[in-house]
Amino acid sequence: MNESPEAVNWLQVRVTVDEPSVDDAEAALQEAGAHAVTLLDAADVPVHEPDPGSTPMWPQTIVEGLFDADADRSLIADALAEAAAHRPEIKLSIEYKPFEVRNRITLGTMARTLLMCEEVGADNLGVTMDAGHALIAQESPAAELCLAHHKNRLFYVHFNDNDRQWDWDTVPGSVNLWEMIETLYWVRRLGWSGWFAYDVFTRKGDPAEALEKTFEIMDLFEKLLDKFGMDELGEMIAQGDPAPTFATLIRKLV
Repeated sequence: MNESPEAVNWLQVRVTVDEPSVDDAEAALQEAGAHAVTLLDAADVPVHEPDPGSTPMWPQTIVEGLFDADADRSLIADALAEAAAHRPEIKLSIEYKPFEVRNRITLGTMARTLLMCEEVGADNLGVTMDAGHALIAQESPAAELCLAHHKNRLFYVHFNDNDRQWDWDTVPGSVNLWEMIETLYWVRRLGWSGWFAYDVFTRKGDPAEALEKTFEIMDLFEKLLDKFGMDELGEMIAQGDPAPTFATLIRKLV
């Protein structure tokens, strides 16, 4: 097979909607000039063999439009501005993700997403910091959380974990223990009181039990922060001496 030496680049726009809004979202993307529109499951809900003549949708559906890479990117900002202005009393939160299901996603990092929010300029447009998405973007969840908070655009936080290679949605702290503690430290230090969500997916065992244990683990993390001491943690950060700091933290765990 012969391939063109010129790479084909695409601009991907994705929105997650409830089932009744799928047709409207699909029509909006087509009107904006999408070459293709794809519908994807947003919440791992299987759709089994449908009845003849029926087209069942998922309760939460990702509607994805594929545009030329040189398409006018202001269309994204214009669409977000229109959505934010429609109900200004309601916060709209963009959950960025660097990849999956596409190799690259337009709003794939905290910096890109905040830049888009600033370009739109709506006070009710902000960011969801998903710890797992930050990890696979090779970011620091705590640092990105602080950055969004600094711009008054931290609207929502998702906790989960992974190996920084794929968005496995494992139990918080199961891989990156210290990153999780650091993130919770800064949540408390900043006095942020928004919503947490636990985006956890179990591939083995009882999903309900996994979620129950996630709540327990998060409560234990809060107790760990109490044990470490917020003032003492702040002093260690100010001193910036990693070896004795890490020894002190480990000592408090035993």
